[in-house]
Amino acid sequence: METQIVFRAYRAGDEAAILRFLNRESATACTLDEWSWLLPPREDGRLIVVGDRDGEIVATCAGAPTLVRMHDREWTAIELHQVIASDDTAPLVDAFLETFGADGRFALVLATHTQAAEAAAGFVAAAQRGPVFVRGQPSSVSVARMFYRADPARDWEPRLDDLWKRVRKSYPSAVVRDADRALCRFAAHPSIRFERFLVCPRFSSRVVASAVFTLKDDCLRWVDLVWDHDHSGALELLAFISGRLAGQLGAKREELWLAGDNEAPSLLMKAGFSPEEPSAAPVLAARALVPEIDADEFVASRFLALAVAGGFA
Repeated sequence: METQIVFRAYRAGDEAAILRFLNRESATACTLDEWSWLLPPREDGRLIVVGDRDGEIVATCAGAPTLVRMHDREWTAIELHQVIASDDTAPLVDAFLETFGADGRFALVLATHTQAAEAAAGFVAAAQRGPVFVRGQPSSVSVARMFYRADPARDWEPRLDDLWKRVRKSYPSAVVRDADRALCRFAAHPSIRFERFLVCPRFSSRVVASAVFTLKDDCLRWVDLVWDHDHSGALELLAFISGRLAGQLGAKREELWLAGDNEAPSLLMKAGFSPEEPSAAPVLAARALVPEIDADEFVASRFLALAVAGGFA
């Protein structure tokens, strides 16, 4: 008779056993440095639950805190990064929610995938509809972009806080794009290089747009985008930078998924991007942990800017 799985919170020293399990169960190998970057230590402990069977880890559900904006308020949420089990994942997700979802610290749990386990645990899910914007050859130079300049972003970039405060009304349901998130999400990754830029009017230090790019195989992918809709030239400059980066890095195409932004598509198409139907629409799942948040509304209206197959931003 097989021993019952015991679900428990992560303990220091579990790392090696978790990595052995992850690399056995998933198609992509994960190093300790990559795992620690994705799930860094926290004063109140990592948000991880494992399934332990006779001292062997056979399941893991892990997430990290993030801020989300909804109804003109910011809420602390959990963004799930790993939900993997040798058997049914439903008891694993239930155990995670019992461990971290009942003490009032978090208002929402987000996932970038949907599983039967999540549905059973009260998650709602919605496919993010919309095209993938793809470009193989940059278009002619925009005049409007000449009135802006781009600076490489630093790991810690407090100017992002000011940008987010000014543009957040354009993103009523979104993950907060502030300096803390940029530091956690894009700085010092052990194996992925992120190219980050801040755009300002040519004779000003005020940031009006931010974008992040990375090279995957032969494709330059836009990983994140936030911009002030009063500054269309800033977005046109980012499209120009994308084309230059693609040429420098040997990319054959550029692509991004953009949902929840009604103004960017026309500017991107003006810059030579073409909308294409994706082979599979990414799915966002969410569960509200407080009555003030409607998870259905959040997943239906959330602003997304992401590289295809690269994860939600």
